[in-house]
Amino acid sequence: MKDPETSAQYLRMAEAYDTLADGQDDLARNMRVKKDGP
Repeated sequence: MKDPETSAQYLRMAEAYDTLADGQDDLARNMRVKKDGP
């Protein structure tokens, strides 16, 4: 069992990665739109 401090750190890290992944998805979507657009 991990101590609460470490668990909280991992949780924050996981949230940061989720946010980063969302940003990457938005970026990829924008690139596709620009490429397919005029």
